[in-house]
Amino acid sequence: MIYTYDFTGNVWETYHMDSRTAPTPRYGHSAVIFGDKIYIYGGVKTGGTVCNELWAFDVSAKSWENITVRAEPCNMTSLCGPLKSAGHTATLVPSKRSVERMVVIFGHSPTYGYLNTVQEYHFGTREWSIVKTRGFPVKAGYGHSSAWDPLTERIYVYGGYISETPATPLLSNRLYAYEPDTYTWSLLTAGPSARFLHTGTFLNGLMLVFGGNTHNDTSQSQGAKCYSSEVLAYDVICDSWHPVSVPSTLRADLPRFGHSAVTFSNSLYIYGGFDGQMLNDLLKYTAGICNASSQTKCLHDRPGMKCVWERKASKCVSILEVPVEIIRNPELDGDQDYYVKCPEGGRSSVTANIVACSQLSDCISCVHTSLGCGWCPQTNKCMHENVCKAQIPDTNAFTSVRAVTVAADCQVEEGSSCPTHHSCQTCTGHPDCHWTNLDHCTANTTLESPEVSVVPTCGPSCSELTSCLNCTQQECIWCHNEQRCVDKNAYTASFPYGQCREWSTQRQRCPLTPGESACQSHKWCNDCRDAPECGWCDDGTGTGKGICLPGGNQPNLEQCPSNLWHFTHCPTCECNNHGTQCQPDTGRCYCTTKGIVGEHCEKCDTANHYQGDPTNNGSCFYDLTIDYQFTFNLSKKDDRHYTQINFKNSPPKADIDADFSITCSVMAKMNITMKTVNQPEKQLFMNHNCSNFKTRFYKNDYNFGAVDNVTLTTFYVYVYDFQPPLWIQISFSQYPKLNLQQFFITFSSCFLLLLLVAAILWKIKQKYDMYRRRQVLTENLLPSCSSKS
Repeated sequence: MIYTYDFTGNVWETYHMDSRTAPTPRYGHSAVIFGDKIYIYGGVKTGGTVCNELWAFDVSAKSWENITVRAEPCNMTSLCGPLKSAGHTATLVPSKRSVERMVVIFGHSPTYGYLNTVQEYHFGTREWSIVKTRGFPVKAGYGHSSAWDPLTERIYVYGGYISETPATPLLSNRLYAYEPDTYTWSLLTAGPSARFLHTGTFLNGLMLVFGGNTHNDTSQSQGAKCYSSEVLAYDVICDSWHPVSVPSTLRADLPRFGHSAVTFSNSLYIYGGFDGQMLNDLLKYTAGICNASSQTKCLHDRPGMKCVWERKASKCVSILEVPVEIIRNPELDGDQDYYVKCPEGGRSSVTANIVACSQLSDCISCVHTSLGCGWCPQTNKCMHENVCKAQIPDTNAFTSVRAVTVAADCQVEEGSSCPTHHSCQTCTGHPDCHWTNLDHCTANTTLESPEVSVVPTCGPSCSELTSCLNCTQQECIWCHNEQRCVDKNAYTASFPYGQCREWSTQRQRCPLTPGESACQSHKWCNDCRDAPECGWCDDGTGTGKGICLPGGNQPNLEQCPSNLWHFTHCPTCECNNHGTQCQPDTGRCYCTTKGIVGEHCEKCDTANHYQGDPTNNGSCFYDLTIDYQFTFNLSKKDDRHYTQINFKNSPPKADIDADFSITCSVMAKMNITMKTVNQPEKQLFMNHNCSNFKTRFYKNDYNFGAVDNVTLTTFYVYVYDFQPPLWIQISFSQYPKLNLQQFFITFSSCFLLLLLVAAILWKIKQKYDMYRRRQVLTENLLPSCSSKS
């Protein structure tokens, strides 16, 4: 299906054509416009088949043509184009010699895996070739973006899902520049974040990157989003990145990946994409203008276009107003530097470049970057050209040494690019490489050790394996619902929109009978519902009994009527809304609330102190005794169906606050409500985490106690959304609280009284001591007087 959008009239139109001559539906293909034709290459067709077809749609004649290309001669030891590919990019490259061509970069092939190839198609001659590139050894990738810059005449390739090792794919934030006239790759400053299935488009001198999938595809979330709404701008002149702000008042759902982007009349248009569902909206981005009044603001304000400062006129102008010759050859600007293009410090810092250079391990990689790297011949290391030094013989001093900065001065060994090929088929497709028994691609002239041997022929690729058994015996993944075998590192590239709902890498999980669905192994509705490719077909008895069958939101009507099909939920099983799972043979309910029992979850377990009425939307509650801490252990096999447990307590003491505490050993949610006489329940806490929760209910806010044996206030606690095994500690308490004011008054009074008593006793002691001293003095004086007389 082809739709056209009229930019002038802002209307959509649908082309009607003969479907018999049109290509079959596909995704992951590329499309370019040349003349009055749209050229579509590759992609994934219905059934998961990756193709290498080239189609052309004539806009004027409204007709399709399946183009037969003139491919270059090839043999069994070389790659033959056009390659079957998906997730690649195609870029229209104008030529100075009027020989326009389409440059196809990277992609993923079911036979060769991730591709680091560059293919070319010449429109005039219909010739197709795989070109031999040079420069930086790029990593093979899928879902990247490619954009042609008419100012620098290079293709800029950003991001993608790349093959880092034969077994490890990862998201990339690398930015490459490709010169199609010299077939040369260069490494530029990396972007701020990795992503794939985004778009990159040049507008007003900047490459604008929008959206994409930034998730790292691991179980550990680092905050990366599956659907990004970021807008990034790459400044080609300054080799720098910066974010583009989006108005907060914009009423649109921006996060998405897998969309398309085109430019028209100095605006960027974004169409469609995927954010969990397919989108059909159209977004328009219009950049601002370069009207800053000072050089600093001109170079730092970023209105969505590249601005430069024209010194002679002292004004801020667009990069499009600068002569192209000066952009491509900055030395033509002369010593006067009429145009200031980058802010001070706008280029990457030297420190960061030094670190980046040191991570490059060969001369060719080292000299094909924008980071100022150079190859030090004395140390055989890549260094920033400012720090390439050599030790002076017989001294501890060092001297600066000229670093190698051009590829012509590098010593290149034959087969140096072999390690970039990560599959046997790709490796052996290059005559100077061979595949070893250690699953590495090396040059024909080297073997690492005697234990390393050459694999004479490659085994079948994963895509050639047609059954679960032979697929899982190899290093492959079997997708049950798609009935396809893919390489272990190709899951994301093969199913970017989640098409594979269940997959296996173990032979034990394969169905015993070929072609049999794995759904039939699920005997319970909940297990069936958790399997993405399965649904539950109820038997119509109202007991919840049934069978698990393959299907989606709609069933296979030959196997199950639509009124008995349950895909996202299970039948109620007549369990009074307290169970969704039943025994398949008897229909007996598995109650999901602890304390509710019965064939249909219709009564409370009174023998274990649960009270209430589970019918008529009611439930059962464990009555907690005040001032006791209870521990509930739900770890038995029979507890596996429980997802909720309820408690209640009526504080009996009217003049004492009630303290509540609960601890749950696993993640669970908790609601607390309060009910008074002749009043409905009132919500107090909703959706709280019950891992460790404490609160106090004050006597001034509630009427505690009882009147005529009728409790005035009852608290209800609902713990839910948990998965056994777990334990729960819970308590309500009303211990008398210490009155601090009264305590300090009493303490102070007693303390003062004790001080007074101590002072009195001390006075008495002083008087007594004085009395004793006088008495002793008197006794001593009496004998003296007697002797004198």
